[in-house]
Amino acid sequence: MLRGETGVGKDLAATIIHDYSNRADESFVVVNCAAIPENLLESELFGHCKGAFTGANVDKKGMVAMADKGTLFLDEIGDLSPILQAKMLRVLQEKKFLPIGGKKEIYSDFRLITATHRPLEDWVKKEKFRQDLFYRINQFAITLPKLSDRKEDIPKIVNLFINEYMKENNVHIAGCSEAALKTLNKYKFPGNVRELKNIVYQACLFIDNKDRRIGKQNIIDRLADAAIVESSFPIKNMDIENNTLSEACEAFELNVIRSALIESGGSRTKAAKKLSVPKRTLAYKCKKWNISPENL
Repeated sequence: MLRGETGVGKDLAATIIHDYSNRADESFVVVNCAAIPENLLESELFGHCKGAFTGANVDKKGMVAMADKGTLFLDEIGDLSPILQAKMLRVLQEKKFLPIGGKKEIYSDFRLITATHRPLEDWVKKEKFRQDLFYRINQFAITLPKLSDRKEDIPKIVNLFINEYMKENNVHIAGCSEAALKTLNKYKFPGNVRELKNIVYQACLFIDNKDRRIGKQNIIDRLADAAIVESSFPIKNMDIENNTLSEACEAFELNVIRSALIESGGSRTKAAKKLSVPKRTLAYKCKKWNISPENL
């Protein structure tokens, strides 16, 4: 069972597990339990026989049958309805299931990988998720850390996405500058790896310099609409509980000014207008805290 916040790469981890397993030469079947309407999910999983319901004009093979000898990846398993939870538990125990409208059980020997960002332990206590199914799928749990906890991976991930972009669009990108990587390193990435991919792809799309390299300003432009970059300026202690009111206000003011400068592409004139303060006031505060376009 793969756990972690949305966007950390659980689907990629599932693919890697399959590719390095002894079932790698067999099917890897993916079912997103949250993306398929509940009334259709049972048919997708177990299939149906002709005439089982209105519109069932032919027999349909389900995902569980397709995964025979291979791997079945149930993404967002926490979204399974109680009825499907019970049916999936039986499949895991008996390796047999009955298609909708069918009379003969079908055997399927598959490896199950599940993923969820739901707090399943709490859901078990609240009886939203079956305890026996939870124990069954939780035999080997892997928690994937959020990107902000493994920022040392950012350069490698950025290069991976740049290579993907070049392959998909048949263009040349020279790479990512150190200044751009440092800017990315200051960002919190609430959307994790998925958000980083979006930022890198946009940066590749809007490259307009001759060396075809992602620069710092290109990244700043992408982050301006995403979120505020973390402050890299030390102000004693940012914890309000351990600061005086003036220190807490000063820390907050610095972050607001820095955010305005980032959104304005480093222009003090635009940032001052955005903050509705005189340019000389902003210049004074920037000098006080050593804020410049080079160290945003």
